[in-house]
Amino acid sequence: MKRCLSFMLAAVFALFAVCGGSLAADGSARGQAGMDVSGFTSVSLDGGSVDGSVFAEYSLSIVTYWATWSGDALRQLEYLQQVHEQRPDIGVFGLLRTDGTSTPAAAAAYMAAHGYTFTVFTVDEVWQGVVSQSAFLPQSCFVSPGGIILEAFSGAFGSAANMLAEAESWIGPQGTYTVRFFDSCGGSNTLIASSTGLAYGSAVSAPQPPLHEGYRFMGWSTDAFEYVTCNTDVFALYAAMPDGDVNEDGMLNTLDALELLRVVLWITPELPRHLEHGDMDMDGTLTAVDALYLMRIALGLLG
Repeated sequence: MKRCLSFMLAAVFALFAVCGGSLAADGSARGQAGMDVSGFTSVSLDGGSVDGSVFAEYSLSIVTYWATWSGDALRQLEYLQQVHEQRPDIGVFGLLRTDGTSTPAAAAAYMAAHGYTFTVFTVDEVWQGVVSQSAFLPQSCFVSPGGIILEAFSGAFGSAANMLAEAESWIGPQGTYTVRFFDSCGGSNTLIASSTGLAYGSAVSAPQPPLHEGYRFMGWSTDAFEYVTCNTDVFALYAAMPDGDVNEDGMLNTLDALELLRVVLWITPELPRHLEHGDMDMDGTLTAVDALYLMRIALGLLG
């Protein structure tokens, strides 16, 4: 027994030895940035179906929440139409607030009377969760091809040129491409970096992925940023780290590390729980690297 314990301790020590300009009426961008609206499903003024897949058709989309009784919102419709005509690669959408006065019929009549041709759809549950965060009308959201809100403003823009300049701060001039990197850990969809105005075939260097306690960075969702041919959203992918509780007693300590070491040294048979909790490098196997990593955590040498 003493010889076995001495051997285990020697093995442990051996392992240690080798191993955008704001245009909002209230002066600030809103907190909706990062929200995912790709799952919305709604109905347009002409009765057609509209859903989140529409964003993939454009370099960027502008969605403006409006009502027929809001003077600021009606003025913004004119700017939206101008952007719609000038930049066919930008999706332009109206998001109609409906009430006793602002009805789909009234909105359709107003659009027709002024020659506005962009799509307007009504608020569903997804969009209600966005627009309910502000009492302002209009509200404008700049949405990525993947359906992520990049930026949101409350109040009217001063002109179509201002609205277009804000859009081009994200996607660059027409005929070029944009690559955006997002942190998707925990569904946050937080923008990490953005490169605009890229020529066809350009390459972009990936940014340093953020660190998240309890998670390991597993790579990027695509390598299309290495040879750019279209507007691309790239997401940092993470996987939850094993918790290290090899003996499943609810604690992580040196007993877990020693049990994992016994498995690695073929002293103790490997059980499913050993791999589930102890595969610290997440390579699908148990090795001395896992035992060392776990021992360092147990001894407080790693966070």
